[in-house]
Amino acid sequence: MEKTCHQHRDCLRKRAEEESAAEVPEVTPMLLPPTELPRTQIIERTRHRYEDIHRLLEKRWTISAIARRL
Repeated sequence: MEKTCHQHRDCLRKRAEEESAAEVPEVTPMLLPPTELPRTQIIERTRHRYEDIHRLLEKRWTISAIARRL
C-alpha cells in the first residue's frame, strides 16, 4: 500500500488540492435554548462546590490549598 501511494502521490496531491479548492457550503449553526438541569441533590452540591472554589480563588488561594480545604 505504501509503495502504491508513493507511486501515485502526484495524483493524490492533485485530487486533494481540487477538493480543498472546491467551495464548501457554509453551515449555519442551530441555536438551541439552554436546557435547565433538574434540581437534584448532586447538581446542587456541584453548584455550591463551584461557588466555593471560585470564592476562594478570588481570595487568591492556590489550587492545592483549595483542594485541601474542600
